[in-house]
Amino acid sequence: MIEMSGAVIIPLSAMPAQRLQCVLNGQNCTITIKKRGEYCYFSLMCNGNMVTENTICLCGNNLVPYVSQYFTGSIFFIDVNGHYSTPDYREFNTRYRLVYVPFTMDMGNLS
Repeated sequence: MIEMSGAVIIPLSAMPAQRLQCVLNGQNCTITIKKRGEYCYFSLMCNGNMVTENTICLCGNNLVPYVSQYFTGSIFFIDVNGHYSTPDYREFNTRYRLVYVPFTMDMGNLS
C-alpha cells in the first residue's frame, strides 16, 4: 500500500472479481469487489463484521456511506484523469485508484 498525507492507496488487480485483506489504520479489513452488469460493487468486512455490502463503485463517492461502529475512515475511487466516471476494473491501479482516508470520531458526542 502507498501512503500519501495520511491517505492510503489500496492496490487492486485488473480483474472483475477480487477479494483482498489489508490493515487500514489498525483495522483488519477484507475488501471484495465484483463486476455485475455495467458496475463494480464493493463490500467491506472489518474485524469480522460486515460494514457495507454491494455498494456501487462510483468515483468520488464514499463506499462506506454511513457511520459504522465497526470501521472508521472513508474509502472511495478516484479517477486520475480527473473525471467522475464509473470505474472500469480493467483500469484499476492505472486510471482508477481505491483510496482510504482515516478519520476518528468520538461516538459519545453524536447526540
